[in-house]
Amino acid sequence: MKFMDKTINRTFYADYCYEFIWKMNIEKLETLNMMSEKDVKTHLRNILANENKTQIDILQNNLGANPIEFIERHFGKWTLIFLCLTLSMTPLRNITTISQWILYRRMLGLFVFFYASIHLLCYIWLDYHFAWIDIKNDIIKHRYVLVGFLAWLLLLPLAFTSSDRMMRRLKVNWKRLHRLIYLIAILGVLHFVWLVKKDLTEPLIYAVIVSLLLILRLNIFKRKKN
Repeated sequence: MKFMDKTINRTFYADYCYEFIWKMNIEKLETLNMMSEKDVKTHLRNILANENKTQIDILQNNLGANPIEFIERHFGKWTLIFLCLTLSMTPLRNITTISQWILYRRMLGLFVFFYASIHLLCYIWLDYHFAWIDIKNDIIKHRYVLVGFLAWLLLLPLAFTSSDRMMRRLKVNWKRLHRLIYLIAILGVLHFVWLVKKDLTEPLIYAVIVSLLLILRLNIFKRKKN
């Protein structure tokens, strides 16, 4: 019994013993005992490799044929959802005359920035593995990537000036700066429309919602001027 009689490396034992017991049948122990330590290591590595492949297959089945695209679009859609919710707070306040709606606007805006950042991180990390030259070329080549990246850049100053302290410091300029959210909404919708090549139903739904919210906001702005 070469394997059992031989003193084996503790690291090897710790790394592989559990997987070995889990994967191997008791009846195969006698055969395994006749193998050298090197053969056992090779055998167990093959088992682990097959197990990892199975786990990846399961993940792909859960997330579709392209799990990276699924993850990216998931966070991208939630960015648009929170963007629409953020834009709806002022119209809701005016329609319902309930001022408390505005209290949620800043929190929802920060959620927009959070999900947009995760969306961008998935693109940089999962799609391109931080290959900055390839990322730069992709931004230049594809207009939907360009407008999406531009929208995220415009979100940066809004996120960093969202505190009460920055509001007091910027005063009137704070409101002017945060009107960038309307341009960001348009760029976000364009990003989605240009990204989807076949079925435009979902992007157009977001486009209609954002358009209605912007029209409502524009009407409110005109009333204030008058």
